[in-house]
Amino acid sequence: MNAAPLLQVQDLSCRLGGRMVLEGIELTVTAGEVLGLIGANGAGKSTLLRCLLGLQRRSSGRVLVDGCAIEDHDGPALARRMAWVPQPKGAAMGMTVVEAVALGRLPHRGTPGAADDERVVAASLHALQLGALALRPVAELSGGERQRVLIARALAQQARLLLFDEPTSDLDLRHQLATLQRIRALAHDEGVGAVVVMHDLALAARFCDRLLLLAGGRTLAQGPWPVVLTPEHLRQAYGVEALVAETHGLPFVAPLRALQGVPVHV
Repeated sequence: MNAAPLLQVQDLSCRLGGRMVLEGIELTVTAGEVLGLIGANGAGKSTLLRCLLGLQRRSSGRVLVDGCAIEDHDGPALARRMAWVPQPKGAAMGMTVVEAVALGRLPHRGTPGAADDERVVAASLHALQLGALALRPVAELSGGERQRVLIARALAQQARLLLFDEPTSDLDLRHQLATLQRIRALAHDEGVGAVVVMHDLALAARFCDRLLLLAGGRTLAQGPWPVVLTPEHLRQAYGVEALVAETHGLPFVAPLRALQGVPVHV
């Protein structure tokens, strides 16, 4: 794995409405790596994602992409390095699949890479098995198909860093598995870095190389899943007693009961 980080976050803090919602966040993502952001509702995951994208003003700290502060990239240059894959609700509904995927080429307009637009879009459609759906309206697709369109759009950007906002929300078990397998393959086979906001802890443990557990806007734990997903960490972050185990080489997390009187740091 390439040791040079695609993404570095240094002592990031963010205050919203007079309340500190993120404080002292440190993380790195290298090529070929999937980092899972986990934590209870209100722990700061979405705010952190917006800070990484430059959509939310930070109170302090730095966000570096390819070694340069995000403020030093203009919009198109940053979009050529980092792509956001939002939840598929309402995404590109008025477009066909090929039109939606082609949006990923906008950051390359006016650059030498623009000459490859058609080839890159076609390759992105092929990679996500969307060729047969290319002329279908996005509005007619299933949730899983729309998710594939958004990932294909990000691939068309040819960014080396991909940020996913709850990519398995509203998907059935089959499509959850397919989506996470696809993200892992993009990282491990294509050498991109990925940051994935997730709620399902067992899936996060299975498909992410490292996890960052937020609680109260701070990093409670960071590292491989056995280090992060301990009963004590889950008690502090979620206020539950949970069983964490591994069977047939696969991790699972089973919440057993809510703990009364245990403060959840959100």
